[in-house]
Amino acid sequence: MSVAKKENWSNHENKFLIEYVNQNQKGKNKIHLLKEVSDKLNKNVKDVTNQYFSISKSNSESDNLLKLKTDDIKDKSKFTQLIAELQSLQ
Repeated sequence: MSVAKKENWSNHENKFLIEYVNQNQKGKNKIHLLKEVSDKLNKNVKDVTNQYFSISKSNSESDNLLKLKTDDIKDKSKFTQLIAELQSLQ
């Protein structure tokens, strides 16, 4: 296993990462949320953290990115379905 290998993230995984943090950030530490995402996606915590901050930085208006990402996940059932879909891709 190469440490230098940059992991490719699918749009689905990126969307899940942003969604999960957005949906659960009230009253929770962001680092804790990123750890939860890494567990759900079966990815390294450091990779998940780097990906999250690169997504946030890549868009000068990260709020617009986050709003864009939430457009099609308005309720808990769709969010749960997304988790199930992502787990089935593993």
